[in-house]
Amino acid sequence: MIQLNKAFLFAAFFFTIIGCARQNKDTATIDSLINKFPQLATTSNTRSNDYNLVRSISLKNPSLTIKLYSQPDSVDDKQQIILVTNSNLHSYAIPLFSNTYRDYWKFTFDIVNLNAKQINTTFERELNICLDKLNLNDTTGTAGKAVNEILYSLLHCQDVNLSDSSYFQDIQINYKNSIPEENSDSCYIRLKRNWEIMTQDMVPNKTIIYKHLYWDKYNGRVYQFDFTNFKPKKKNYFKVIIFRQDSNWHLLTL
Repeated sequence: MIQLNKAFLFAAFFFTIIGCARQNKDTATIDSLINKFPQLATTSNTRSNDYNLVRSISLKNPSLTIKLYSQPDSVDDKQQIILVTNSNLHSYAIPLFSNTYRDYWKFTFDIVNLNAKQINTTFERELNICLDKLNLNDTTGTAGKAVNEILYSLLHCQDVNLSDSSYFQDIQINYKNSIPEENSDSCYIRLKRNWEIMTQDMVPNKTIIYKHLYWDKYNGRVYQFDFTNFKPKKKNYFKVIIFRQDSNWHLLTL
């Protein structure tokens, strides 16, 4: 019994040390990303502490850990970070900027927000760099599994179907005082054009559709992945077209 207790205490101590080391590495990776992109910066002295772990996904095959970190809801225009770690414990952080940074998302039918400092990279580029750096873009489809986990398990995206048209006719309204207010008429026009492009390949009875739509309702975005030029058992580059579904309004104050 004494030996069993010692073994239990040793195991608990070992995993505590491993957990602390892993958390420290995650913190360092997030701090490095904030240094690279000051748009992620916060007012805290330890900036990574302002990013809380929202969700963590672990896979066995491939061995992979994917985490979502976010600033608290109290932040007017909060930012998020995706942290991907492979079996060799090498990590890559992908910034998940708010829709304020439209150049990062390259939104279709949208104009760049001149009030926001430009990012000088895109979500598509950062996603593909992550897959390459962590050796996930192999010939066995590992990258596809990782992307599916990011979209479905981490961001809780939903598939988009032709029957969903009513959901995409209404504007998803945000009330962010730090972001310029938008004109509702132009937003409705953008939503209509978004839906026309999103569904142009959803022809009834079409047996093969090479594009897939993921609705990130929480963040007001739709990601369209184009698999037209994907080759089996080859390394592939993920092409992403992104549509913005939200609009920013200001609350009236008396």
